[in-house]
Formats: sequence, structure tokens, C-alpha cells
Amino acid sequence: MNNQLNQVLQNLMQMKNSGKNPQMIMQSLMRQNPNYGQMVQQLKNMANGREPREFITQLAKQNGADDYTLRIISQMFNNNK
Repeated sequence: MNNQLNQVLQNLMQMKNSGKNPQMIMQSLMRQNPNYGQMVQQLKNMANGREPREFITQLAKQNGADDYTLRIISQMFNNNK
């Protein structure tokens, strides 16, 4: 799980850094794979109204994310990066 999480976050960070719109990426992924939409809804339910940064960081820690992965999460939500 940790290696997959690291890879997903690295890919997302590369997309963000290249100027791609995260909302458009999510919509495209959901069109390509209906199960992805269910997963997104499940994550929203699990977040229970918490801020995305807080929820994703907590989820990553619970799944054994390393410091590098946690830095990527922080950078993803930092508008200055």
C-alpha cells in the first residue's frame, strides 16, 4: 500500500506542477473507471467534513506513509509550490 500511495502522490504532484487542473483530472478518471467514482464518494464519506489536507494526511499516516509521502501531501495543498 505504501509504495502505491507514494507513486500515486508523486504522479499527482507532477500533474499539479505541470499546471494540470486537478478537477478535470478527477472527472476524466471517473469517466474512464466507474469504480473510481465510488471510491471518491467513499473517501468523502470517510472525511466527514474535515479539510482535505487534514483527512488525507491522517489517512496516509494510518496506512504507513513515510516522511517523503507526507511532504508531497503538504506540497500538494500548498498554493505557493
